[in-house]
Amino acid sequence: MQDPEAHSYMMVLKYAKDENLREYLKNNFNNINWKQKLLNLQELSLNLKNIHKLDIVVHQDFHPGNISYDFKNNNMYISDFGLSKLIGANPNNPEKKNLFGVLPYIAPEVLSGDEEYTKAADVYSFGIIAY
Repeated sequence: MQDPEAHSYMMVLKYAKDENLREYLKNNFNNINWKQKLLNLQELSLNLKNIHKLDIVVHQDFHPGNISYDFKNNNMYISDFGLSKLIGANPNNPEKKNLFGVLPYIAPEVLSGDEEYTKAADVYSFGIIAY
C-alpha cells in the first residue's frame, strides 16, 4: 500500500492481539509439548523462507520479540520490518556497514563487521530462536 502523501510504501499486516513469541514462551514454555514446539518452528521457518523468496529483503532484526503469536489459530507472524532493507543496499553510504538488532541474535560475521546482513544472517537468527 502506498502512502498518498509521502509516496512511500507501507506494509499492512494482520493484527495479532496476543503477545509476541518471547512473552509467550516465557509464560508457557513448559506447557507446550515438543510436537507443538517443532510445528511452530516449522511454520516460522516457512514464513522466513517466504520473505526470502522475494529475493530482495533481509529482516535484520529477527528475534522472538518481532514474532507475533496468535494463540487462537496457533499462527505466527513475522513483524517489525522497520530495519529490513534491500539486499546489498545502504542508501546513505554503500561502504558503511550498519549494525542493528538484538545482540544474541546477530550473526557472528555481521557482529565482527566482516559482512553485511544477508539471508544467511536471518537464518542464523532463526537458529538462535530455535535453540
